[in-house]
Amino acid sequence: MFAKAFVSFLGLLFVLSAGTSWGAVVAGWDVVGVELDVDGAGTNATAPFSFSAISGDSRVTAALTLGDGVTSSTSSNQYGFKVPGVDQQATLAGAIANNHYFQFSLTVDPGYYLNLNSIEMNGQSSGDGANSVALLSSVGGFIDSSVLASRTGIAGATGGFDTDGSGFGGPINLNMAGFQQLTGTVAFRLYGFDTTSGSGVTFLRNLSGNDLVVNGSVTAVPEPSSIALLGIGSLAMVAFRRRRQQVVAVGC
Repeated sequence: MFAKAFVSFLGLLFVLSAGTSWGAVVAGWDVVGVELDVDGAGTNATAPFSFSAISGDSRVTAALTLGDGVTSSTSSNQYGFKVPGVDQQATLAGAIANNHYFQFSLTVDPGYYLNLNSIEMNGQSSGDGANSVALLSSVGGFIDSSVLASRTGIAGATGGFDTDGSGFGGPINLNMAGFQQLTGTVAFRLYGFDTTSGSGVTFLRNLSGNDLVVNGSVTAVPEPSSIALLGIGSLAMVAFRRRRQQVVAVGC
């Protein structure tokens, strides 16, 4: 009887402390109709060309922006950047130092944890755009020794950095401890380097549905009262086990 009651008690604790939303998409962007140099076509045509997520969890605020070392793409149905010809970089370290990237940041509301699973995107470079790209995060400090995923030899290749067989090979995995129970803001940057012209563009491209998606969940931070209840439950379990051990010992 006690065991059944205790199991029910633990179930109640789980409900009180979890508060999890398991919607897969926490932030998503569709670049259809977006043209960065046109006011009102997704952005205000002014640096950093902020483009808010159009779908996702209501407790997450997310936006795409460009680094201050690049200029914007100028074609419709894409979100991307160009590297000025005088500032071309051959290495990731150079791209990092010169802010050659587009960034997507996610901010979770106070009182919640953000737990990330994966990233999916549709992306490519023009023939004179970035021949190599690398994805970094604020969790890793945006340093070239903490690359989440990278591709090279992609200039002019259709879907060169899609997260499928034509690019990264599949969704970019975020099921690591560093991307769980996040609070505040987390950011990701897709750096592009080894360009050959100032007119070359590296961009998210428009296909059916969202063209950039961050998958995960949002979890309520446990209230102090729930944590206290969990502690009481743990003590009760210890007491129950000791009681059973004593009964068994007497029976022997």
